[in-house]
Amino acid sequence: MEYIKKPTLENFKIFLEIYKKRPFKNNDGGIKIAHAFSLFFFLKSFKPTTIIESGVHKGGGTYIIRAACPEAKIICLEPNLEKIEYRVSNCEYLREDFSLINFDQFNINKDKTVVFFDDHQDFSKRFYEIYHHKFKHIIFEDNFHENNNLGDCYSPKQAMSNSEYQYTVKKRNLHNIKSFCLFVFDYLTKFIRFKDEYKIEHNLRYSYFKSNFKFFPKNNYISKAVKKYIKLYYEFPQITFIKSDSKYKKQKLNYFYKDELKSFNLNTQNYFNKSILFEYEEVKNLILDNNINLNEVLNYNFMCYCLFDFTKN
Repeated sequence: MEYIKKPTLENFKIFLEIYKKRPFKNNDGGIKIAHAFSLFFFLKSFKPTTIIESGVHKGGGTYIIRAACPEAKIICLEPNLEKIEYRVSNCEYLREDFSLINFDQFNINKDKTVVFFDDHQDFSKRFYEIYHHKFKHIIFEDNFHENNNLGDCYSPKQAMSNSEYQYTVKKRNLHNIKSFCLFVFDYLTKFIRFKDEYKIEHNLRYSYFKSNFKFFPKNNYISKAVKKYIKLYYEFPQITFIKSDSKYKKQKLNYFYKDELKSFNLNTQNYFNKSILFEYEEVKNLILDNNINLNEVLNYNFMCYCLFDFTKN
C-alpha cells in the first residue's frame, strides 16, 4: 500500500511550516503535534476526495486536514458547533452524531473517503456504525493503550488485545436530570446490546454520582468481529524519543511508550518496525526553533489507521 510509508525529515520540515501557522497555539483537548503530523502525512499520501471528521473541538484538526487536502470535501461533525474557532471552506458542519447521519446524501466515493474519529466515543460502538455505513479507511485518534486506565473510551488497541471494556461516568456528567437520564439510557443500551457477548459487572454508587462498568468479552467477541473484517491495523509512530539531558530531566514521560509501538500480526505486511520516526538529534533544533512545547511532543496516544473490508460474509 503505497500510502503507508515512512516520512522523511524534509516532510517534517514542510509540516512545521504549516503547523507554526496554526490558528491557535493552545489546543488543549485537541490534536497535538505527533498525531497532527501523522494525520497530515497520511492524508497527503492517500489523497482522499472526502474526509469525515467526527469531533472538531476548536478546529485544530480541520486546519491540518485542509492543509493536507486543499481540494477535498470535508464533513465536520461536532455537537457544540458554537465552540469552533476555526472554520474552512468547502466544508459541511453538522451537529448530529456520526451514528445519526445518512452519508448517502453526500454522494461520496467510499474508496476515497477517510473517516477521522477524534470524539472520545467507544470503539465498540463506532465499529458497528462503520460496518453499517461500509466505510473502509478509518483513523482513530483516541487509541488508548490496553493497560492505560486513564482512557475515557474503549479503543481499537484494547479491542485488538481483547482487553476488558471499562465504562465510567463521573460526577460532572450527572449534574442535572437530563444528563442522568441520558446516562441511564446509555447504560441500558449498552447492557441490551452486549448482554449476550459480555459478562457485566457494575458498581453504581448514587451518593457519589459515580459508576464503573466493566464489560468482560466472552469468547473474544469484539476482537473476533474486528479481525474478521480488518485488512490492516497500523499505529502511527511517535516523532522522536526525547533524551533525559539536563534541560528535560524534570519532564514526565506520561504519554510516551517507546517500546510499545508494534503492529498486530494480522497476516499483513509490517511496513517498518522502528518505533520512532526520527532520532532526537535530527529534530531537536527544529522543535526548539519552532517553539514547540515538549508536552506536545510527548503527547502521543497510538493513533491508528484501520483498513476494513466489509464484503466478507
